[in-house]
Amino acid sequence: IVNRYLVNPPYGLLQIATALRAQGDDVAIQDANVEDQSYQEVRAKMMAFRPEIVVFRFTPATVEADMETARIAKEICPGVLTVGLCWSLRPFAANVLRDHPCLDIYAVGEYGTYEETFQGLTTALRRRDDWATVPGPIVSHRVRRRDV
Repeated sequence: IVNRYLVNPPYGLLQIATALRAQGDDVAIQDANVEDQSYQEVRAKMMAFRPEIVVFRFTPATVEADMETARIAKEICPGVLTVGLCWSLRPFAANVLRDHPCLDIYAVGEYGTYEETFQGLTTALRRRDDWATVPGPIVSHRVRRRDV
């Protein structure tokens, strides 16, 4: 989120990362906006980390640019799970998923509840459980279970 003379940290993503680290998950945070990174730099960092899940925030005004994150992730690791967070487009989650095929899951919870959702999501990945076992509201398409 950029305001005049102010760039806010991605608090929601930091809270999710903290919860995932607490349960032993390996987490990397990349704030491409603050670091003024090009898509090539984003790609290089993803290639070095090789994520199983890429979580990112998007906004109505930046959705197209933000979805490039999901596209890059799928290009690097075709089996990666891409998860987007956007408070204001929640009523249109199914449309967002339809219009952006590189996005696997739209987490439609509320800030403060995402931690439990993402802890459940990484646990489901490890166990190869169905996403229906994950606590918290998520809207999903194409992907119901990780087939590895």
